[in-house]
Amino acid sequence: MSHPGKTLKRATLAISVAAAVWLGASVYGSSLAEQAIRDFAARPVSETGLIIGPLQHDRGWLSSSGHFGVAFVQGPGDQLAPGPLMEVRYTLSHLILPNSRLRVEWSVQPTGELADTLTPVFGDSLQIKGTGRQGHDGTMHSEFGTSDIVADDGETRVAIGPSTGSVVVADNTLKLDWRIGKLAMASPEDDLELTGATMAVNLTNTRIGTGTTVIEVERIASSAIDLQGVRHATEVVERADRLDGVVQHGLRAGEIAGVSVRDLNLDISLTGLDKASLETLHRVFSDTAGLQNLSPEDDISFRKALTTLINSGLSIGITRLTGTVGQGAVEGHLQIVAAPANVLDGPVSLATTLRANGELTLKDGTLPPEQAAIAVGMGLMQPVPGALKAQFDYAQGVLQTNGQAEGGAEVLDTLAEADAMLNVFLNTSLIATDDEEVEKDEEDFPLMEEEALAPTPTSLPVGESER
Repeated sequence: MSHPGKTLKRATLAISVAAAVWLGASVYGSSLAEQAIRDFAARPVSETGLIIGPLQHDRGWLSSSGHFGVAFVQGPGDQLAPGPLMEVRYTLSHLILPNSRLRVEWSVQPTGELADTLTPVFGDSLQIKGTGRQGHDGTMHSEFGTSDIVADDGETRVAIGPSTGSVVVADNTLKLDWRIGKLAMASPEDDLELTGATMAVNLTNTRIGTGTTVIEVERIASSAIDLQGVRHATEVVERADRLDGVVQHGLRAGEIAGVSVRDLNLDISLTGLDKASLETLHRVFSDTAGLQNLSPEDDISFRKALTTLINSGLSIGITRLTGTVGQGAVEGHLQIVAAPANVLDGPVSLATTLRANGELTLKDGTLPPEQAAIAVGMGLMQPVPGALKAQFDYAQGVLQTNGQAEGGAEVLDTLAEADAMLNVFLNTSLIATDDEEVEKDEEDFPLMEEEALAPTPTSLPVGESER
């Protein structure tokens, strides 16, 4: 049997060792956090479009604090203003806890010239404050908010109610929720009030932009409009080697210039985008501060990717247009498809790959009688029982409008001209100066000047089928 005193000593020693390891790991976390902040501040301007600094970081054993400025860059070495425009302050607690490896308190507010401009109008209210924690898996969680923001220059008064939000960042994902209770503006010309604005972002892959974004407003009111249930939503999904996206606009009810509207929906889709090309375009755009620091290699990569994106085929359209307008209603759809080209890195030829169709129906009461008569008289719409309808279909140089074949050759010629201009752009270096002769990358880029400028035939061979 072990002696009670020895058991107590062993337990005390084990606890002491565990405490030392715990505190040691927390202190080590302090150095890791500092290095991560310094790595962020040292990232090239070409990648971020920002100048971070000067960075002041004071590291302690179990906590640290610091601040840095943020300047925005609009071109190579071209700041929007001398010195930082925003200041970020933070305090970190590095003591490891069961639910987090560190905690943070932070704030962002204007500084420099921006503060000189805004502070006399808004006072010290332009500040975002937040608290957060980093989980043991590296996920960063933070809650943030703003207080009342009021500006009054004697004529116009703007008041923004308190806002609250949260953000979660993990690896290549981002989740953001933000709510503003009320925004009101009063001026001699008009008053505007916005209530219940929310934004929800859930990106599953920030590198290629997949995920959802939803912005909703409960009400927007002024002397000219009164809108309820305003909604804007986007969704991008990954489908094998393609990306599909949809943008949705919605309005539950409202009145615009005396006309009542209800249940308006407009859905716009963009589908079949080549994912690899988009990734290249995104990488080059990000690495070169919006194409402003292009290297010759990036220049070629960007134009090749853009060519492949178009020639891989894609579709854009209005998949849903519905709603009640006045005493009538509207329904419609539109689809424009660029079929895949035979050669992905060859000249773009929308004249041979493009097809489109669409339909619009306006039920009786949507248009005033005189406007309806004009639309019918000009051949824009056809009367059908209880409504006016317009239809078109285009493919391979043949245009059908409201059942009548007309104008197909003109459309084909227009597409051929567009192809010529587009191919010249794709063959022209984006970093060539105005005084330099435009260089054609005949070895590295397969689009030849002769191919780019060659007119596209305005007719197709007999028997040519649509891909």
